[in-house]
Amino acid sequence: MVLIQSLTEQEEPQGWCFEVKLESGDLCRDIEVRLSWADYNLWSHTGVDMPWLVARAALVFVLRFRKVRELPERLDASLARRLDSSADAQIPGLIIADS
Repeated sequence: MVLIQSLTEQEEPQGWCFEVKLESGDLCRDIEVRLSWADYNLWSHTGVDMPWLVARAALVFVLRFRKVRELPERLDASLARRLDSSADAQIPGLIIADS
């Protein structure tokens, strides 16, 4: 299991950029995750989901295919669809509210 935590969120002209802390066992890494407006609109069907929750869902999907130590320091959420063509259909179901 991987603990995923957003450290910062910054809105940019093309979408958002998040500094994310990943913890898996004794491994802890900080990476940058970018989420474009286009991907947000594709994955958040209602458009009311917090951008961080959509980015986290994409990251959860990516982690099905890559280990934490294999992730690049800068990751674009669209990597999900390059890893598996079903990403666009599956990511909306992975968007969950923070509890």
